[in-house]
Amino acid sequence: MTRAGGPADRALSGFMRVAAAQSDRNAVDFYLDAGLTFKGLVVSRPNDQTGLAVAYGNVSPQLAALCGNFVAATGMPTPIPNYETTIELTYRMALAPNWALQPDLQYIVHPGGSVANPRDPGAAIPDALVVGLRTILKF
Repeated sequence: MTRAGGPADRALSGFMRVAAAQSDRNAVDFYLDAGLTFKGLVVSRPNDQTGLAVAYGNVSPQLAALCGNFVAATGMPTPIPNYETTIELTYRMALAPNWALQPDLQYIVHPGGSVANPRDPGAAIPDALVVGLRTILKF
């Protein structure tokens, strides 16, 4: 955490997580997420928090090869899984000491690692934009 100039509570925090697994027995063999949050980005709203994060999951080459073999053996077109990436932007607004409202925006590249679209099994589900809103009440 790094303190910013101005009010004492302004701060930049970050996180990162990395995981790896054996690709011959795990669907996802590599995962990485990282992000930053900034408390008090807007000086007039010192208790608000802004966050930006990215997450990446890699589908194991063995699973991708298995799917390729299935396509070759059956002739059924289906996407070959590869990876999923999510980029997220959020802003938590402190409305009262025990109440916050948090809009969230996520863009997902290759949802599910390029899983088949139920409406068109030969194609992958398209990239997705997800918009959310949550409220937080502390008792």
